[in-house]
Amino acid sequence: MLVAWAVVEDAHDTTSIVGVVQRPSEEGSLPGQLGFADEVDGFRGYTFTGLATKAFPTL
Repeated sequence: MLVAWAVVEDAHDTTSIVGVVQRPSEEGSLPGQLGFADEVDGFRGYTFTGLATKAFPTL
């Protein structure tokens, strides 16, 4: 589950935006640990599915 986006800077001062996800539970790890999406086994990439919006109520 994607929980946030992070701006990450590498050793060459190059920045990128990386998804932060909740890692799957594994033996010996705490449930709910967070990590970068591209470091999780089976990560395939990001897909934009649209932005859910709703009208602002008028007063």
